[in-house]
Amino acid sequence: MGIVREGGVTTVREWAPAAQAVSLIGDFSGWKEVGMKKDQWGVWEVSLPDVQGQPAIPHRSRIKVKLQAPGGWWVDRLSAWI
Repeated sequence: MGIVREGGVTTVREWAPAAQAVSLIGDFSGWKEVGMKKDQWGVWEVSLPDVQGQPAIPHRSRIKVKLQAPGGWWVDRLSAWI
């Protein structure tokens, strides 16, 4: 869970089994949403390749997870894994 760097790719995982949708937001993307995909166990994941040889999410970046609740409303939160 959390942020993992491996082989020129930064992967972010978040466990949110009840969420209808999850996006990663932060200063690394200009606070634009980066969609995540859910697996069968409720783990949401996105993999971001390096940009010009640098991690897609640089050290000391500010990031949040944006979740859509079962009722349809959205909430931003800090990951428990950060």
